Amino acid sequence: MAARERRRLITLDPNVRLNVEPDLEVWRARVQAMATHADLVKVSGEDLAAMYPGRSVDATVGRWLADGVRLVVVTRGADGATAFTERHRVVAAGERIRVVDTVGAGDSFRAALLCAIDELGLASRAGLEGLDEAAFPGLRHPPRGDHLHAPRRRSAAPPRAAGADVAAR
Repeated sequence: MAARERRRLITLDPNVRLNVEPDLEVWRARVQAMATHADLVKVSGEDLAAMYPGRSVDATVGRWLADGVRLVVVTRGADGATAFTERHRVVAAGERIRVVDTVGAGDSFRAALLCAIDELGLASRAGLEGLDEAAFPGLRHPPRGDHLHAPRRRSAAPPRAAGADVAAR
């Protein structure tokens, strides 16, 4: 991550699995070390609660933003998601759906988020730094399956994002 930092959009999606590593201090140290290099962190409220029991979401998000993360998105399952930047907080309500299987839901959310960021021409560190309230409506409704085969709109400049997939393991 450090070698690609500032040259590629780096995303982090920590997946806390206490059955793999039961020591919370290990998780905290690894996720914090990776977050210092990330531009975008997508994390579930469940994983935040596991890593930092009793700590507010705002405290963790605030630390990551202070450490250089440009966009933090906290997913809350059926309750939607909240996006944080240094200047903005945007809450997107969840949509009622029939749940068949939740395996891969967080990865699918992040993929849709990255796709929306790319479609808006914001798939770079500079793009995320420039996020303002005008961009958030486009992020409130990330692409769905029926959008996958539609022609892609491209920004004038090609995206610089590789969308590096990094997960704490």
